[in-house]
Amino acid sequence: MRDDNASGVALMRETVDAPVRTGCATVVVLDFGRSGTGMTVVGVDEDRVVDEVRWPSPSGDACDLIVLDHLRAHGILGPRDGDRESPEILTFCRSVKESLSTSAAARTPASGPGGPVTLITRTDFEDALRPSLVDLIDRVAARVRDVGRETEAVVLTGGGAAVPLVRALVEERLAPILPEVSAAADAVPAA
Repeated sequence: MRDDNASGVALMRETVDAPVRTGCATVVVLDFGRSGTGMTVVGVDEDRVVDEVRWPSPSGDACDLIVLDHLRAHGILGPRDGDRESPEILTFCRSVKESLSTSAAARTPASGPGGPVTLITRTDFEDALRPSLVDLIDRVAARVRDVGRETEAVVLTGGGAAVPLVRALVEERLAPILPEVSAAADAVPAA
């Protein structure tokens, strides 16, 4: 995980031509990570971090649990064995979740007489994720307003940035995404 304060300014310095080219004075960096989502408001016009916060939700781990809950509710996985979830099951749920970034559904391989089994569709996953994303975007918008800024563009980074619903809701409810900066953000090494 990057230090949000240092990474927000470093990221904008690494990729400063994109916000300058678009004329943005304020860019919000959203880092969708395993343990939560970080928000850094970067005053590009002032070359400084204006505000930053990290929220525990949405997170990659919470998204893995959406998949786990779905698989259990549909009888694909049985009940938990013991007090803690097995690392193997959580790893499996993470890989199922990640496959939904590029596929409309996660399916088992086509083996056996019944063919592949649909584990979860992207629609089912996004329906479960949507409330926490809408809440996050509303919190971001309010926080940016509270510091007297207006979100002009957004940089997405972290694993959750690959989720199509994240991109769609950010652009619909917050501001345009700077795709070339978002791609560069994932290439900037962690501090």
